[in-house]
Amino acid sequence: MSGPSSPAPSRSRRADTTTTPATPAGRDPLDAAPNPVKAARACRKLIRAYLKDPEYVEWEDVQEALADALDAFGLDPDYIERERWS
Repeated sequence: MSGPSSPAPSRSRRADTTTTPATPAGRDPLDAAPNPVKAARACRKLIRAYLKDPEYVEWEDVQEALADALDAFGLDPDYIERERWS
């Protein structure tokens, strides 16, 4: 098959604005590769939460890290609750 080829889609240079493609139905969305910039941000927040006081971690800090982790996988904020009750 020959003919003119269309140009490749342009990619944004801002890595933190990319999204993870949706996974097919029946697949675990956490098996997909997360956005590396957003995943690193979530990890940093979680590590910092434990560095403050490893024996008493602020729940709000963990929730912020979780929100960033969900975002890294392209999941909405209601993902945890929806999955728990489905």
